[in-house]
Amino acid sequence: MGEKQTYDLSHGQKRFWVQSQLDAQSSAFNQSVAVRIRQAVNTAYLQQALHIIVERHFILRTVITVVEGVPKQVVLEQMTLNVPVSDVSDIGEETAWAEVQKEIQTMMNQPFDLEQSPLWRAQIYKLAEDDYIFHICMHHMIEDGWSMDLFFQELFHIYQALEQGTSLRLPDLPIQYIDYAHWQNQQVLTGKLNSQEQYWKSRLNGELPSLQLPLDFPRPTVRNAPAAVEKVTLDAELCAGLEQLNRRYGTTMFMSIVASLNVLLARLTQQEDIIIGTPVAGRNQKQVRNLIGFFVNTLVLRNRISRDITFSQLLQQVKDECAGAYAHQDYPFDQLLQVLNRPRRLNRAPLFDVLINFAAGSKSEENFGGIPMERIKLGNGAEANEFDWTVIVESVNDEMVISLSYGTDLFTPLTMRRIGAYFRNIIAGAIQEPEQPVWKMDYIGVEERTEMNRINDTQKTYPAGVTITSCIQEQVARAPHAVGVVDGSKAVTYEEVHLRSNQLGQLFSRYGVRPNSLVAVMGDRDVPLLTVILGIMKAGGAYVPIDPDYPQSRIEYMLNDSSCRVLVTDTRYFGRMLNHLPASIETVICLDETVWGESEWIVRLREMRGHEAEASFIPVKVQDIPVHDLGLENIPGEDDLAYIMYTSGSTGQPKGVMMTHKAVLNTLFWLQDTFALGQKMSSHRRRLPVSQTRCGNGSGR
Repeated sequence: MGEKQTYDLSHGQKRFWVQSQLDAQSSAFNQSVAVRIRQAVNTAYLQQALHIIVERHFILRTVITVVEGVPKQVVLEQMTLNVPVSDVSDIGEETAWAEVQKEIQTMMNQPFDLEQSPLWRAQIYKLAEDDYIFHICMHHMIEDGWSMDLFFQELFHIYQALEQGTSLRLPDLPIQYIDYAHWQNQQVLTGKLNSQEQYWKSRLNGELPSLQLPLDFPRPTVRNAPAAVEKVTLDAELCAGLEQLNRRYGTTMFMSIVASLNVLLARLTQQEDIIIGTPVAGRNQKQVRNLIGFFVNTLVLRNRISRDITFSQLLQQVKDECAGAYAHQDYPFDQLLQVLNRPRRLNRAPLFDVLINFAAGSKSEENFGGIPMERIKLGNGAEANEFDWTVIVESVNDEMVISLSYGTDLFTPLTMRRIGAYFRNIIAGAIQEPEQPVWKMDYIGVEERTEMNRINDTQKTYPAGVTITSCIQEQVARAPHAVGVVDGSKAVTYEEVHLRSNQLGQLFSRYGVRPNSLVAVMGDRDVPLLTVILGIMKAGGAYVPIDPDYPQSRIEYMLNDSSCRVLVTDTRYFGRMLNHLPASIETVICLDETVWGESEWIVRLREMRGHEAEASFIPVKVQDIPVHDLGLENIPGEDDLAYIMYTSGSTGQPKGVMMTHKAVLNTLFWLQDTFALGQKMSSHRRRLPVSQTRCGNGSGR
């Protein structure tokens, strides 16, 4: 084997390589472990033990080079080891410990150059004669969690053999990582995994859901913020309850936690189709169980949480899903991504946003020549990666610790603390009543429920039987000469608005406007338009605001969908609508630009009797219509429509939202109670400006 011979990457390595090309300066794939050895250490023996491991495992002498655009592994025959020893024993224990932590963090954050050896770095720290720390940091392309355990087992086994002068006994390595990578690639290329490929394609067919978690911040275009972690502890009593639940339904602890996570995600997102991921060791072949390298594969778990499913039914579904996934776990995840050919986004992980990893039992201490060796917790325990959440589950004595790692660019600590409590409550609820429907599980805590009830206790009695028009009439009676509307430099009294809207109300009544009739209104926001709206309501009708700046297709859709019989617009917009009016429109009332003065309204009547129908224009002077009609403002009832407001249509076609007089006044009465606009307030605070935007922009109330 020469230094220049190249070998294919494994599928897992290929994915890491692609991700590393997106950000060569990222340290996200650095994996670190530090151990504290509370005894005297012969550093020469420790370095010699490391040298033997490097000679034994080719992957620790491997670099990645690009040959004709394709990344390849290169195994170096010779590699100079450099494991510095830092003696901080003379600066005091507290200061030494702080200095070591600082140096370890610096090493963890330093990116690797994949083309330069080695893809790991190590250092020994001497805190005292009988107190040492050994720290190693590897790129994820050459290791996984299993590999780290193997590394330390071999390191200390070799060290003890050297120190005691005994023969070295290590398991044989029949193959190396490059052999595994070749075998894995051949499995795919020769079609031996075709049946597994078909399984995954069938499980992930159709439209795949995108998890809509309740974010605290807008999702950034590129995610590079640090991660944080929220820990949830399940005490011994809860763990015992989970074990009993699993015995009852023939499931495992992993399955019951996954089912609970599915409930949490479904309830937070209100989605029924949930996809999460989980890693597997990928060491089914006995030849690789003693190899250092990256063997982990990722499995996709898809569950559908129907509205009537119980937790026990979901648990059985998760059991079946896990069984199917594990039976087809050899198919490489990165190959699956290629086969599915789904578009990639830099700010989201492919296929799923939540990864759950059920770690082995936590073992913080191991034996080092008869003296405990302690693994040191590095950082805050958060895992920075491409997922929105990474859920790590660990057994610690009789308890279970669930770590929710999350991106600080998406969530606040307060939100994750609350979500962590939800997770625990769902698990507790499943133990207590597994036959309950998951959509009815009460996962909100007592304190939060009490606060929600307090905030939502908004019941209040408002006047009954009143309408917008009757309220206007009352205001006119109280203060007829008070300024009711301000439009730029123009101020109009309540009485003026009332009298003109009375005239228009009678005009609309002549042309068929009755209670709950819909009248489309398209024009600029100004005082005349306000009198039109009140006039429509006084005739009993409801207005449908249409912004003239909308695309023609949206205007036509709103007119057709609402089936309005009357359209009110002005002469500037009438011409463009002439040939686009739906059959439902029988009357078009045009305002000219000076209608508030001495001008006329023009009424266009259109008899819809086929293509030969002609349009006629009838001039009507508004001033000739009587002002007073004592019963006009009493035509609509509180349950009659006041207006219909169309949504944006961002999720499909726009939808008309019907608002009654009662619903509108409920909001206005609340505003009055909350902000208390009144006669004693200064005039500039009592006057509400009329927006200069056109009608129908979403606030035409």
